[in-house]
Parts: sequence; structure tokens; C-alpha cells
Amino acid sequence: VAFPIYLALAFYKSKNLSAMPQRAMLPATRYVNYFIVGVSALFIVGSLISIIYQYLGGELGAAFGYKVLTVTLIAIALFIYNYYSLKRDYNVKSNVPYIFALLSLIAVIGSVIYSVSILGSPTKIRMIRFDEKRLTDLSNIQQQILTNWQQNKILPDSTAALTGDGFNYGFVLPKDPRDGSSYDYKIIENSVMEKATGQKCATFYPSKFNSYNNYGATGSTYDVSTLKCEIPTKAVFEICGNFETVRAYDENGVDQSSIGWDTSNELGVKSIAASSPRYYEPIYFDGYTKNPNWNHDAKYTCFKRTIDPLKYPSYN
Repeated sequence: VAFPIYLALAFYKSKNLSAMPQRAMLPATRYVNYFIVGVSALFIVGSLISIIYQYLGGELGAAFGYKVLTVTLIAIALFIYNYYSLKRDYNVKSNVPYIFALLSLIAVIGSVIYSVSILGSPTKIRMIRFDEKRLTDLSNIQQQILTNWQQNKILPDSTAALTGDGFNYGFVLPKDPRDGSSYDYKIIENSVMEKATGQKCATFYPSKFNSYNNYGATGSTYDVSTLKCEIPTKAVFEICGNFETVRAYDENGVDQSSIGWDTSNELGVKSIAASSPRYYEPIYFDGYTKNPNWNHDAKYTCFKRTIDPLKYPSYN
């Protein structure tokens, strides 16, 4: 957007200075060129510093490299052109500005075409955005189901129960962004209360079974094996939605969608040992965005979730 405006203004300026060459020596005209040359030089130096800093820190990725390269090329082009404008004799006709304009035009059009080829059509981008919204919605619903289970020790009958009281931290049940339909929720196995003893009781009721609450601040301990309680069994449910694109991250959080979808693998990505997936911390720093547990095909997909009571203790 800015390039054609800049090109038009540069052409207008060059045309006027060619008509009246003495204007090129005016301080106002030269100061503008000096300013652009100075700012361009600062950007070039800053880009080199950023590259060295990121490289030494082991964080020089492709995305950062392309951004720095783009800024540096633009700064170099502005530096050269404005430096040339300071030294140019407007009494002599020159084809240099036309060459600059042609090369810049080729570079800009080429970058736009390349960007569109990488990003895809607006329709595809819209489909990707819809799927990102669906994953956000399902992630929120999953968290609300877990919170509800922790409070009631049983799965809710439907997602409507998550907002039935009108409170629940202001949670509003989301809908599919394309057609406004509800996301599906299925109970595979609900929790029931069962008798437990020993460490299971201490693990599930950490606030109830601990030495401080039972014996005050004396530091006394008790025999964990004598504990008796009731804890819920595991709960299994599915949340489902209609997806329009393929999402396939491996256990390292690397996008593998280009190799296709493998339904024989429960994680949906080839070359992954689904029986023993490795989830590294960087995946969780990005939330669900790179977690293979949210992989899906371009179709109606259900995500099976299991709540282990010993991993989600009760503090009631």
C-alpha cells in the first residue's frame, strides 16, 4: 500500500527538481534526504545487531531471518536512492531513477505473489481461522467440563449445564463460527464413587488428609495406610466439531500436515509412536496451538479425553 504512494511522490519530486534544478540545493530538500539516509543507516545497523544477537543466543529462526532480511533490503534501497539524490546533478537527464523504480516494482510484485502462494487464497485463510476458533472453543469447553467435574465429581449431562446457573465466571457456551451450530459432547464413561484406602485418599484429598490439619503444628505424622475414603472413578468423554483443514503436529510441536493424514495413528501424524508420545515443555507454552492431542483431519472430528482422579485432586 505504501509503495505506490512513495513511488508517486518520488516521481513527482524528481520531475519538479528536473524542471528547476536549483531547488535541489535548498536546505529543506537536502535535509529530507539526509534524514532518510540517516534513518536507513540506523535500520541497517540495527538489523545486523539483531542478527548477531539472535545467532549467538541460538534463536535465529527462519521467520525472524526473513523479517530482518526484508527490513534490511528496504533500508538499503532507501539509503542508496536518497544518497544518490543528494549527489545527483538534476541538470543532466538520468535513467537511474527509472531503473530503481523498475527494480523496486519487480521486487514488490514478486514478494506479493510469493506471499499469496505461501499463505493461500483468502478462502483457505478463512477456513484456517475458523478451525483455530473451533480449537479455542473446544479447549475452553474442555476446561469448563474439567472444572465442573472437580466440583461435582461427576461429568455434566450436557454442555448446557456448564452455564445453567448463569454464573460460572461468565462462561458463554461457544458456537461453530461458520454455521452457529453447537459442538458435540459425549459421555463415554462417567464417574462413580468407590471406596479407597491409603495413598489414594491422601492424593485425592490433600487438604483433608495431611499431617498439619490432623495433628496441628506439632509435626506429628500418621500411617497413610490406615486412611479410608470414597473417591470418583475415572471419567471419559469426547468433544467434537466439524473441521475444514488438516492439522498434524508431531510430538515436538513441528507441523507435519504436508505429509498428509494417517488415520492408523491415533495422533494423526506419520512417524509418531502413538503408544509413547513425548510432550516437551515448549508445546505447553503455546497451549493447544502445537499440541498433537488436538490434531484433526478436514472432517468431523472427536477428541477423547480421560480424567484421572489422582491427577486432579479435590480441595473441597
